[in-house]
Amino acid sequence: MIFTPPTYLPTLPSVPLHEPVGDFCLAKSLARTTAPDSAAQRAPFVEATIDQAWTPNKIQDRVARVAAALCWSWQLVPGQKWHQIVAILASNSVDTLILSWAVHRLGGACLMMQPTSSAEEIAGHLDRVPPCAMFASQDLLPLAQDALQQSSHSELPLYKLSLAGGVAEPDPQLARITTLDDLIAAATDLPSWDRGALPANEATRRVAYYCTTSGTSGLQVGLHSFSAVLGY
Repeated sequence: MIFTPPTYLPTLPSVPLHEPVGDFCLAKSLARTTAPDSAAQRAPFVEATIDQAWTPNKIQDRVARVAAALCWSWQLVPGQKWHQIVAILASNSVDTLILSWAVHRLGGACLMMQPTSSAEEIAGHLDRVPPCAMFASQDLLPLAQDALQQSSHSELPLYKLSLAGGVAEPDPQLARITTLDDLIAAATDLPSWDRGALPANEATRRVAYYCTTSGTSGLQVGLHSFSAVLGY
């Protein structure tokens, strides 16, 4: 059976093959809520846990700042070819999306871990798809640390996603782990990372996300998605 959209919906724009999926999603043609003459201005994301609404402009600004912060922290320079992988183990949050789009802007890919996975399963994925760094949300930091210790990457840099509303970390050891906002603050005076266009059809070849299956019907299996596929 073939499903087609209703005729009253606007025509979908062509998926660009020259920019990362995050930049495509934030394009002005898609971010209709930012139009001053929009009859229904509303934020496309509302993060219930911290009661915060995220507008496309706010997301776009944070993506740029995170990209600049990662560039500063990892000593990258504009124009440098960087095709590293960053592991992310996090509960649902808009910062997870923002971080991954910033990594894509630098030329990298993201290894997305399932919060319900065991430390042993995560360690196996880290060994099969070696990342250059790992980010974890506060509630999953112990799991991330266990997974790193069980993998062959125990010295991998570990960062944590910032706590909602600047809440202090109760665990002194975990409080010493650098947060995403710490990186942003350290690079606050640096220029933003220019997006730059991808080479022709690069989006059909560049991996955006490495993901894993749930494992409910057997061992977890790793999958990869390209930017162009995600655009569809």
